[in-house]
Amino acid sequence: MSSLVKENNAFYKRLQVSDYRIIYTVDAAACELIITSIKHRRESYRKKK
Repeated sequence: MSSLVKENNAFYKRLQVSDYRIIYTVDAAACELIITSIKHRRESYRKKK
């Protein structure tokens, strides 16, 4: 699943692949794709009772 945000003639997309989230920019005018960050998704821990 990905989301799309348009700002300053560039498209910022977020994509989840397996346990990683990738944020990248698509600049249509310059025909460029720039990977901004790749991070492991945060895991939530539950308290043991």
